[in-house]
Amino acid sequence: MNSREVEGKLRIVQVILAANVVLVLGLFVWLYQLNHQLGETRDELKVMHVFERRMDSMDTKMQAAEDHMVNRMNTEIPAMLDKYIDKKLAEKMAKP
Repeated sequence: MNSREVEGKLRIVQVILAANVVLVLGLFVWLYQLNHQLGETRDELKVMHVFERRMDSMDTKMQAAEDHMVNRMNTEIPAMLDKYIDKKLAEKMAKP
């Protein structure tokens, strides 16, 4: 082998090595970005879990408010209807 062939093969090995270095650096950058995105996703999931817990407590409060409203309607509407019926009866009896 003469020196030109050795230099040519050395040049090919250098190009392959440079391509591998660029590829490895690209993979490290990609890995860093993925790790960053995973961290953001993890933080968002934590916020969503807190929100879910808050909504669960809101469901309890809304159920209590609904129960209170239904109980109030069950006690007040019959009295209102009785007054309305009494008023209509009085009006009918007052008319000749």
